[in-house]
Amino acid sequence: MSRNILYRLEKIFILSPIIWTFSILFNVPDAKHILSRITIAAAVYCAFRFYPEWKEKIKTGEFKIISLSLFFPILYFLIMHYINGGNIDISRTMFNCYLYLLFLPIKKIKRSDIAIIFIISGICSGISTIYYIFLLDEIRMGWKTINPIPYSYYSGLVIIFSISFFVSYYLKQKPKNKLLLLSLTFSILGSLISIIYSETRSTWIALLLILFLSIIKYNISKKTFIIIPLLLTPLLLTDSVKSRYEKTLHEIQRIQSEDFNSSIGIRLKLWETGLSYFKDNPLIGMSNSEELSKTQLAYNSKEISSTIYAFLYHSNSNYHNQYLQVLVKSGFLGLVVLIIYISSIYLVSIKNKNLSLIILTYTSIVIFFDSILLYNHVVYLYTLTLILISCLNTSQPLNIEGSYNEK
Repeated sequence: MSRNILYRLEKIFILSPIIWTFSILFNVPDAKHILSRITIAAAVYCAFRFYPEWKEKIKTGEFKIISLSLFFPILYFLIMHYINGGNIDISRTMFNCYLYLLFLPIKKIKRSDIAIIFIISGICSGISTIYYIFLLDEIRMGWKTINPIPYSYYSGLVIIFSISFFVSYYLKQKPKNKLLLLSLTFSILGSLISIIYSETRSTWIALLLILFLSIIKYNISKKTFIIIPLLLTPLLLTDSVKSRYEKTLHEIQRIQSEDFNSSIGIRLKLWETGLSYFKDNPLIGMSNSEELSKTQLAYNSKEISSTIYAFLYHSNSNYHNQYLQVLVKSGFLGLVVLIIYISSIYLVSIKNKNLSLIILTYTSIVIFFDSILLYNHVVYLYTLTLILISCLNTSQPLNIEGSYNEK
């Protein structure tokens, strides 16, 4: 009994960076600094505790693919920091995650461990939304902890994983564990509530598009159609969705009248400005000082509005498009590195190609509408998701009952 308890506690510790990222980081203010510390602590512990395991792991082709997919962005964005004065945080965060990946005993991580993490994450997301929206009267979910856009992206990942576990277990596992199915249902509902009250249109579009593409591509059986009303009914009936829909129509009308002082209009102007900056330095991007100088000049000559000026005249300017963000800051080479990093989640997947493709598609759509990798939270989130996919490659079918009996 005591040995089993120690085994569980050890597993919680070695999974603590993932648990913290998916359950705490996006739901509690100022939780990032703790994450960097526990990531290094878990990596150091695993380095000594599981030496034989990770010594064999680094020889595998899968690990080499992950290593290269992280090595290129770590190195390139580090170089860009010294050449263009870019943000070094993305390289530092990826390096922390790489150390954790290097020493993590992936084969010891069960599918059931990952399912439990996402059950907890979805429920935490739902409780957090109820607290901030209904008790503290926040306008949009995410403002208190990070920002509604990266928060909705996080909730979207949670709901994708939760639905994946729900569908795979419901269709393939017999007899059914009703408690597990109920827990996954609460996780789906919790993350869905968060997505709705984040009022982030890009996440809504991405998830709905993925839903319909999945129905067409994977020939989903009629049994799984219970998920569709579960997603769509509360989404379409809430005041948040109605107000965002009406606001979108109003913003389009304003743009047609040459009024760009709206959320969509500002994005279009940011993209227009970003493209003009990229054309000046297409290979490796422009330096911070050059970007600030051009922005100031454009503002003085009234080529850009004060709103656009506020977004761009900053050491960490935001073009609200990750692809364009990288093109301006790091050039075409930076875009190639970004695509390698984002696509690696599909390249390393062996047993979960469909899930990886869904996550890749979802991420590719969301980052078109916002530069979410400016937030270290999201860099941790996506890189640790890559590690989870790698863990799923070696794990057995979902079995909560036996998850801690195998050592």
